[in-house]
Amino acid sequence: MTKLSAIRNNHLSLTCWCGHHALVPIEAFIKAFGGDASVHQVVKQARCTWCQCKILARVQIVFVGKSDFAMRGADNTHIESGGIKTDKNRED
Repeated sequence: MTKLSAIRNNHLSLTCWCGHHALVPIEAFIKAFGGDASVHQVVKQARCTWCQCKILARVQIVFVGKSDFAMRGADNTHIESGGIKTDKNRED
């Protein structure tokens, strides 16, 4: 089980069956449940603020913000009408 303290720079993307979606910082859950709580424990306690349903349709751990590691591939890839070209075969 993933502990909240291990993913404190991330967010939880919570989607309910009613269509409501929320992107909540992990820090908010750490304040409420503590860093030793698992994502599973938090999801079991989560409730939709629109319909009050406790059963969520989808939950994802999401990194929001700049990440040098995540953005490495974005700098050298360009989308063209014929597909994706890298800097190596790109003609300026």
